[in-house]
Amino acid sequence: MTGMEVPCIHDGDVTYTPRLIAVDLSGSLNTLRSDGVLYDVEVEQSGITWGGDVTMHKASPPVRNQFLSDLDMSEEGALQNPHIESPDKDLDDASMSSSQSGPSIKDRIYHLDDSVSVWSDFLYGHLHPKSLNIVREFAHQSDTEMFELFPQGKDLFKKRTVSEELEDKLHFFAEECDHLQGFQVLTNFDDGFSAWLLVRRAAR
Repeated sequence: MTGMEVPCIHDGDVTYTPRLIAVDLSGSLNTLRSDGVLYDVEVEQSGITWGGDVTMHKASPPVRNQFLSDLDMSEEGALQNPHIESPDKDLDDASMSSSQSGPSIKDRIYHLDDSVSVWSDFLYGHLHPKSLNIVREFAHQSDTEMFELFPQGKDLFKKRTVSEELEDKLHFFAEECDHLQGFQVLTNFDDGFSAWLLVRRAAR
């Protein structure tokens, strides 16, 4: 595609996000929001239809690693002390001397091997709300909901709901182009996603 980014408006400013459609399994986003953080996206709330007792189970939200936390603080101009444990911790700028100021992000060494489990743990680029598509039928790093076989991917992508959602997103980004030249398709070949190219080619 010509023009790798989609211009949109965020807080009165023009922002740009890549023309990207990414498909992954449940649990692969970690702290990354599926609809992004630049735009206000209305989420449909489904009503509870069960009339019996309801038991609620809550899981602790994932924690952003130090690399992403420092990026958040740097974007807000608040990265000052290397000993900050959380980006939500209040800082008293007036009481901090210049000797207490921490190094910039580019001067720090992050041990990402110890804090990264999925690709979204080190991704900071903002994405469009239509970019991410999560497969709910299978889970990332799961022993019971694995997505490892070609037939699994073939059956999944033949589902009408899955194929239509992907095609709708593809149409959206294609229509944003002034002059469409082509597509770049990257996919795994050692799991269920290996069926993606063959299924799409057969559907033509």
